[in-house]
Amino acid sequence: MDNIDNLLEKEPIIDEKVLYDDVIKCFDEIIECFHDAIKCFYKAITLNPNDNASYFCRAYSKCELQDYAGAIEDCCKSIEINPNNLHVYEKCIEAYK
Repeated sequence: MDNIDNLLEKEPIIDEKVLYDDVIKCFDEIIECFHDAIKCFYKAITLNPNDNASYFCRAYSKCELQDYAGAIEDCCKSIEINPNNLHVYEKCIEAYK
């Protein structure tokens, strides 16, 4: 997230190419964070396969990376474990769209 902090602290940038490059670096960092989150939730699920929150959070991360099939699969598993979490249904609907 260093690039995000640097982007916010910089003086106004006139060169559009420099600004574009900085924004792309920020997006790359965000995408990498979602990939890292998926790895962490995978480990958490391995340790506790009945943790519906980890399935939901991994589904959220997958949805952000446009892995909708993976997100739906994780949502379904989370719902199987705890059918009372409305946020999981919302995320599943978002992935289906």
